[in-house]
Amino acid sequence: MPPAEQYCHEYHEKKAAEERDAAAHKKPEEVGPAGSIHPPYEEKQCDSCHDQTKQSGLIKPRNEICFICHPDIISGYYVHGPASVGGCLDCHDPHSTAYPSLLKVDKKTLCAGCHQEKRTAEGLHARAVANGMLCMDCHNPHSGAVPYFLR
Repeated sequence: MPPAEQYCHEYHEKKAAEERDAAAHKKPEEVGPAGSIHPPYEEKQCDSCHDQTKQSGLIKPRNEICFICHPDIISGYYVHGPASVGGCLDCHDPHSTAYPSLLKVDKKTLCAGCHQEKRTAEGLHARAVANGMLCMDCHNPHSGAVPYFLR
């Protein structure tokens, strides 16, 4: 891998270009936080997930329900703890949210809600955060082919 400084510099150049391009194509009313709505919820297809005849109110147990429509969300040998046990709702809201990908909180603070342990590569992580990078820029939040779900 290249030195951290080079990686961060290249990352920022790429992100800045993407942001300029995205901003150039947005209408004024589209600027602002982008929320998300789960398509079955938006389309009022409640029966896709809910079954009022069952005590739980769901068609499958809570830790299995997301895998009905998202069977390939875990695609690597190394699996994030919550994803491995179907804990999707630890990070995601099942209906709608003010954040992309149905996240319960902003991507900038999501991982730190649980991960407060000392980083293995503390210096690299500190530089990445100082340069505005998010955990998900380097780590897949669900699974990966290598340890720590590195992309």
